[in-house]
Amino acid sequence: MTTLELPYRIYFDSVIQLSKSLKIPRAEKDALKFVMQLSPTNIEIRNRYVFLQDSIYDQELKVKTQFAKYRYDDKLKQESILNLEKENVEHQLEVVKERNQKIISYTGLALILFISAFAGFFSIQRAKRLKQENRTAKMEAIYETEAELSRKLHDDFAGKLNHAMVLLQNGSDNTDVLNVVDDLYNQSRDFSRKINDVDTGPKFKEVLFSMLSSYCKNTQLIVTGSADIDWLILSDITKKTLYKVLQELMINMQKHSAASVVSIHFERTKTKLKINYTDNGNGATKSSLNNKNGLWNTEKRILAINGSLTFDSEKGDGFKAQIEIPN
Repeated sequence: MTTLELPYRIYFDSVIQLSKSLKIPRAEKDALKFVMQLSPTNIEIRNRYVFLQDSIYDQELKVKTQFAKYRYDDKLKQESILNLEKENVEHQLEVVKERNQKIISYTGLALILFISAFAGFFSIQRAKRLKQENRTAKMEAIYETEAELSRKLHDDFAGKLNHAMVLLQNGSDNTDVLNVVDDLYNQSRDFSRKINDVDTGPKFKEVLFSMLSSYCKNTQLIVTGSADIDWLILSDITKKTLYKVLQELMINMQKHSAASVVSIHFERTKTKLKINYTDNGNGATKSSLNNKNGLWNTEKRILAINGSLTFDSEKGDGFKAQIEIPN
């Protein structure tokens, strides 16, 4: 940095500190944009800029989605009032047909917009931006995970939407159609919860253990060593990675292993945080493990923060995984 650039850096640093104090992330992001030009090799500044940019976008997307929902609900309410005032007994059949068509139209439109916005923007735009910025392994792992979630969403939603259309074409009872639409709504809510950001604050341990317990309603969960871990000193990226990795292991257990007991042991050394996962389920061959995209993305997450993940499993002999994360 030259002598001429130093006053600018001091100015922008003061803007950044003031923005943090006033909790104005957009002002901080704008200041960081100029700081990156002064210090193009500073990875910490760039990561902070990307984090703020993603956070601001997520917040704006939530506001837009909520506003769209309010408009959509209000429109349905007004249409319902008009229909009740104008329609009589002789036109009830036509009203039912029109209502079913609207359900299909709105559900299909919402699905198309959601998939287009999620898959299109996050996949295409993120891919282009990360390539231009010489994306790191950590960001690559995030992108691949999002793409996998997008494919799962598309497959599940498309199947149920097609089922609803078949019911309508066959003249099925309206209750059956509405049940399918209700399933679509519940599934979208569960999907939204799954991709939400991880709370890395003081309640992280409580959030983590709550997530683990949610997958063990019919399975005994045994956790040891957690009391010896100072959760507050773990970095945010370590907490997020640990949460996502353990979540993927629990999903794999719930879907494939049919385990009755799951054991998770935490251990912290001077240089590493170690987690040993074990269940007494069906196990899996090494070739089948390589074909499971969820576990493959789990390994990518660990490698992105210079950690390691080792699987030990044989068909019919349970499943084991050892995770090591640098402190």
